[in-house]
Amino acid sequence: MMHMWFWFGTDLRPFILPGYNVTTTWGLVATCLGLIALAITYEAMKTFQIKIRQINKAALSPSASSVNENSFLLYHLVPAGLADNRGFRCHSLCRWLIEVFHYAVHAALGYIMMLAAMTYNGYICLALITGAAIGYHIFGPTLLALNLKEVRRRGKCRDV
Repeated sequence: MMHMWFWFGTDLRPFILPGYNVTTTWGLVATCLGLIALAITYEAMKTFQIKIRQINKAALSPSASSVNENSFLLYHLVPAGLADNRGFRCHSLCRWLIEVFHYAVHAALGYIMMLAAMTYNGYICLALITGAAIGYHIFGPTLLALNLKEVRRRGKCRDV
């Protein structure tokens, strides 16, 4: 039965997928522990997504030592054969595909957690909130440091 208000019970039939029926207290406890782990993983993936993006940006941006005021003027004088760097493109494509795959998995986990919350079961929602809080406690300082690093990097570019 689909509830439209928060309720506390152990009978979740079906839970998210057909055939996954939670009917006992131990089943509910195991499901809640799994959802706590899922929420912690979601928070970890959020931090890892920013790290992947920063690595990809650093790999794609030209280094300060190789770029000068004439670099873009000389770019058109280089023969096409020398300018074609397939190894760089392959690594760039692989990094981009990893970032896209990571984003897709992260979004899928978010939707699974949303479906769990939409059961309106109080125990399930408390498990999701607990997992998110634990994940933020573990990965929050790293997330803050990565965001500050990005803000500082942007600030340096504007000052130049």
